[in-house]
Amino acid sequence: MAIRTESYIRANGRLPAIVYRKSTLPDYNDSTMKLFIKTYTFKGNSIDEALAVIAKKKLYSKYFDSQKTDKKTITDAKEGKGSNCVDWGQVYYRIAKSLGYDVQFVHVKCRVSGTGHIRLRLRHKKHTSGKWINRDPAAVADTTSGNVRAIWCEDGYLIAYDPSWIFTDLYSS
Repeated sequence: MAIRTESYIRANGRLPAIVYRKSTLPDYNDSTMKLFIKTYTFKGNSIDEALAVIAKKKLYSKYFDSQKTDKKTITDAKEGKGSNCVDWGQVYYRIAKSLGYDVQFVHVKCRVSGTGHIRLRLRHKKHTSGKWINRDPAAVADTTSGNVRAIWCEDGYLIAYDPSWIFTDLYSS
């Protein structure tokens, strides 16, 4: 909603008279979505179609915290370079929002490694029948199977939904 409101203010120089909580149409004006469409000639309309773009390519790289902008994550992937769970999560958060999904970050602590991990929880009226589903862009990026439903740390301890620290650079394309 904030993106649409900000776009309206920029375009019209004033606040909108009314703001609807959620549009039923995809919003392809988000800068991350525009770059994703341009870079991969993406024509899909679901999160699984968007995740299929990075499946089978081994585009995961282990490092801590967010170190890249969305633009850098996408351009690095095109060049065969990987990114971590936070950077992939931020890219796919914005893509999912652009496709009309309700999205939450899920921060878990993996039982085996003891490290933190980020994945997404998504809901869409059409594509998920209004039910929450889990998707893990980093696990998908690391796979060669093409499985867009791959999940890491499924038995991990939940730390938080939408941890505040992840939003500090979410929109710094």
